[in-house]
Amino acid sequence: MEAFATDIETGRTIHISNALNSKNYICKVCGTQLFPIMGTVKKRHFRHKSLKKHQHRINGETRLHREAKRILEFFKLVELPDQLGPAELEYVQLEKSHIRGPHVIRPDVTARVGSQEIFIEIKVTHAVSEYKRDRLLAFNIDTIEIDLSMYVGRTTLSEHDLQMAVIFDARRTFVHRRGIHLFPRLTSRLYHFWNKLRGLLKPRRPMKFQDRDPDSGQSYWNFG
Repeated sequence: MEAFATDIETGRTIHISNALNSKNYICKVCGTQLFPIMGTVKKRHFRHKSLKKHQHRINGETRLHREAKRILEFFKLVELPDQLGPAELEYVQLEKSHIRGPHVIRPDVTARVGSQEIFIEIKVTHAVSEYKRDRLLAFNIDTIEIDLSMYVGRTTLSEHDLQMAVIFDARRTFVHRRGIHLFPRLTSRLYHFWNKLRGLLKPRRPMKFQDRDPDSGQSYWNFG
């Protein structure tokens, strides 16, 4: 089930809660047509025209990774590792390719915080590779990694909890900081190690995983 879609007429990202049956929508991942399902029995969602074709897109890692990027794109907020409270994101773009000389990189999310451009990577099962770290040195742009690996295999995860995890609660570290020039590789590795250690020591609000509430009817995403 898809929670977000693109409005063909306006090109804007629409959450299912704001969808209209009179509008036409397409999938942000594959570009095929989506239909808003607005029933009262099941949770509201967008459905692909052909489920078999897109079945591989709803396994745990792929869906968790994709929904995390969409949350950042939709809410345009994220807490940075070195500050309390969310920073506002501007000009949010997903999977945008950047070219600088012979180097090419495509972060999960590209955005601006104030006048500074930042890259955001989403970790589900794989952290940022050494190859990508080397490419980040050439671009010298602040890059943070949001670690969602602890949510892999969870059988129930509410939409609200996932939003809170991506924006606030999940462990996050800088994998590269702007302005590191002296012994850049060594300095970047040491800085990454320090941020990882600080992230382990920093307390995070506990996440609650629970079954469907029969009274409120709250629905959950399944990432099992």
